[in-house]
Amino acid sequence: MAFEENHYQQLIALCWKDEVFKNELMQDPHATLKAVGLTPPSGVVVRVIENTITEFTLVIPPNPANMSAEHLEWDRIAGGGVAYYIGG
Repeated sequence: MAFEENHYQQLIALCWKDEVFKNELMQDPHATLKAVGLTPPSGVVVRVIENTITEFTLVIPPNPANMSAEHLEWDRIAGGGVAYYIGG
């Protein structure tokens, strides 16, 4: 699958549609993202957390002033502030 604009929303839609993909993403985020053409920068840890009806994960994105150009680009691709904590 080729991801273009709005990669984050495409990932979420794919997770809702494909339970196997969602499970793979939760088990091995780096390999699963790489398989769909999204490779996090070296040293970036990706955590995938699934919200429920009664649990919500609030993500505070990194301050752009403290990010390298590579990390800023990944942040833009991943949906702005979700590069380090993908999932809800």
